[in-house]
Amino acid sequence: MTLSHEAGLGGLIAAMILIGLGQGGMTAVMVVFIGDQVPESKPTVVCIKDKLVVVDRKVTIQFVFNALFWLGNIAAIAELPTTLMEKHIDFWPAFLMPTCVMGFCVAALLICKKSLIKLPPQGNVLTEAFQVLLIACRSNFNLSAADPMNTAHNRKITWTSSFIHEIRRGLTACRIMICFTIFWLCYNQAGNNFVSQASQMRSGGISNDTLQVFNPIAVVIIVPMIQYLQNVLRRHKIAFGPVLRMTIAFMFTGVALAYAAGLQQLVYSRGPCFSHPLACSAALESGSSTSGEKQPNDISVWLQIPLYAILAIGETFGLVALYEYSFSEAPVNMKSLVQAIGQLTVALAAALGIALGPVSKDPYVIIMYGCLAGIIGVMGVLFWMVFRKYDKEYEKQEVLSATNLSTESESNDKDKSPG
Repeated sequence: MTLSHEAGLGGLIAAMILIGLGQGGMTAVMVVFIGDQVPESKPTVVCIKDKLVVVDRKVTIQFVFNALFWLGNIAAIAELPTTLMEKHIDFWPAFLMPTCVMGFCVAALLICKKSLIKLPPQGNVLTEAFQVLLIACRSNFNLSAADPMNTAHNRKITWTSSFIHEIRRGLTACRIMICFTIFWLCYNQAGNNFVSQASQMRSGGISNDTLQVFNPIAVVIIVPMIQYLQNVLRRHKIAFGPVLRMTIAFMFTGVALAYAAGLQQLVYSRGPCFSHPLACSAALESGSSTSGEKQPNDISVWLQIPLYAILAIGETFGLVALYEYSFSEAPVNMKSLVQAIGQLTVALAAALGIALGPVSKDPYVIIMYGCLAGIIGVMGVLFWMVFRKYDKEYEKQEVLSATNLSTESESNDKDKSPG
């Protein structure tokens, strides 16, 4: 369909740039802002409904990001009404509805701003961080060379040893985020090509992109189940750290892609066009002669539902753990920067996805699915082997932070006591 004013390409490019800036910036800032609503505090015991429970900041942050991901996927179910409006009315109401929703969100944020925790502006530590990294690079990437306790250098140091420790933790979070480039590549390819796969199957009258709504529906069901599982494991003192959860995410995403490869083989095994769905003369001859629609291969599109459910398990484990870990490990004054690096990996994965264009078409799609499943499976094993030690350090760091807060609190209480 040709747009009447011939501004389609320019409008598309402008929309992509604006959406990219808005989504990337909003996600980076939102993760930090949401995490900041849980202030630093030591674990405390409170009474809730005649039960004594321990309020732990780490557990609270985990719950908050689970809730954030859950609410985001409730919003994603809006794919269903927007696709129906686009099909039965036009594109303009499909775009108008999310625009109105964004307006309501901005209004709600402005109304509730007085009840939100807003941290005061803090000094810019990027210059000091750059100096630390520069010293480390000159010392064979050894951060200890920039530690004030190290007397081997003659530089005038303006930072503390704790800042070096924060930089080290932040770099670990960035390394993990970079590894997630492969996850985002596979996830993006899954989302894009599953729609194309659905168009090659019998849909029973629904549009090929409507089935995507089963992914957020599955997430909405799965998130409470995973939260309950985490609570049970915590009560039994079974470690279930973020690195382990991210490794599970890699594996489930690989299983989803392997399922997609098998399903694509089933599509290719059915007529009328076999390995070239919708591209043979038999498809047009057996399709609707009045509307010009082509007949897809003889296999039900509902076989895709397990695929979206498996993918939902992977993204729930992986993305929540990634948000939790990157927020907790980033230096205090560099949390937004670390989250921005995370969004950069999403853009890098999208750029890599362009290179897969030549194999994202029939009859090579099954090869692409199989290769991506193998790559992310191997990546999951390597990821666990390299980063599994950081789960123990993550737990130790939380205990250390709680101890430091407790010590500071006792010191303040002594200072305030008379005499």
